[in-house]
Amino acid sequence: MFNVDYTRRQPTSAASGGGQGRCVSGMSTIRQLNVTEGYALAMQHFNAAAESLVVYTTSAGGIHGWDLRAPREAWLSHSRASDGLPQSLCVAPNRLWMCTGTSRGFFNCWDLRFQVLAHSWRHPAGLGITKLINHPQPPAGQPWVIAATEHGAEVSTWDVQSGSCPAIFRAQPEPGMNSIYPSVAAAQPATAHDYGLNDLRAVSPTAAYSMQALHAPIGTASVLTAGSDQKIRFWNTATPQESFTVFGGDSETGYHDSIWENGDCPMYNDALVTQEVGSQHISSGMMGNAKDVSSRSWSPSPHHKDTILDVHAAEMSHQKAPTRVIISASRDGTIKVTK
Repeated sequence: MFNVDYTRRQPTSAASGGGQGRCVSGMSTIRQLNVTEGYALAMQHFNAAAESLVVYTTSAGGIHGWDLRAPREAWLSHSRASDGLPQSLCVAPNRLWMCTGTSRGFFNCWDLRFQVLAHSWRHPAGLGITKLINHPQPPAGQPWVIAATEHGAEVSTWDVQSGSCPAIFRAQPEPGMNSIYPSVAAAQPATAHDYGLNDLRAVSPTAAYSMQALHAPIGTASVLTAGSDQKIRFWNTATPQESFTVFGGDSETGYHDSIWENGDCPMYNDALVTQEVGSQHISSGMMGNAKDVSSRSWSPSPHHKDTILDVHAAEMSHQKAPTRVIISASRDGTIKVTK
């Protein structure tokens, strides 16, 4: 843990274009924790009235709660080995529960009051859960999370209580990326004492598209996604038709929504599907049975040249008027700030 030190910049003359604000003067380490069981996979911090807690998962399956006010851990739980590595997590806004996503596609909901596993279910496609965030504005305050999977051109919303999927957001990636929609992929049944031996024989698709970044800007009903096609998409969960591509997409790209019923998997029944479409019309039948994306051409993104790994929305308040920006980072080390 480190602290960022700020200093107030002295006001300068208007002719020089300067102004009064803050600038970073340095960083200082506050606390350091040595992970003894493998390495950390996911981490999230939250403040509460009684604690300032850092929750993190490790490659050995541990789920740790570290109270920054105390010299030792507050609690420790372990994920089941048969579920895979807990490689993503999100803590509920009310701090009463958290959800972890594993490398074998399991969602595990933990009761933070007693540190026990309260509910568990598996993604029907059995793909690893790479990102998890809280839904920005779930109806009636329901416990919903949004998840991204490996090798998937979509993100999905999941109800933690029932394990059902009420909404899906589908992107249309670059041609030749050998991508699938996990919601229409073959279901992977979970069996007792299944430690993923079949995964050793699985062949990963080449040039597979995946959503690598998820972020829900504070105070909005929107979700930002980014991934292998170097594009950032803005999904409006309240009004799906108002979704759009921030950069890297076709100027005529649109977003349509519909109710999709899939009898093969009850988890997706009556799910609201928001589909990205281009200038050419995509038939409604694509919602139910298409697994491969369209092969029409796209112009390369002028922004990022490699897979976008993380995206975040922030407000720059050092200027005369606050400015909302999107900060994105790609695999080649490039960090871009977009207004």
